[in-house]
Amino acid sequence: FVSKDGKSKHQLWNELCDMISKNPNKIQSLNVDAIIRSGLRRYTDQVGHLWNSLADYYIRRGLFERARDVYEEAIQTVTTVRDFTQVFDAYAQFEELSLSKKMEDVAEMENPGDEDEVE
Repeated sequence: FVSKDGKSKHQLWNELCDMISKNPNKIQSLNVDAIIRSGLRRYTDQVGHLWNSLADYYIRRGLFERARDVYEEAIQTVTTVRDFTQVFDAYAQFEELSLSKKMEDVAEMENPGDEDEVE
């Protein structure tokens, strides 16, 4: 196979994973997990982006625990510093945003209607 744009198979695979992970609600007939995991087996030297795509897919579907499981699995299986850094940074950002959201929810529960009071 030769791409018209001169892209490698790996670049095309990354683009496919990006499309799938950024549009999870439009994907109905594909097993996304199996597709991305087959890429992980095929491209063993550059898997950080693929792991992040899989976790991103689950995050966008609202399956946060599944995304955490993917990040944990990725951290334990990556073999290069580059891949570890990519996955760890994305995982840390996900947890930071998750914690911020929980803190906002708690603050709203503790102070319901503060914004409505005018004196």
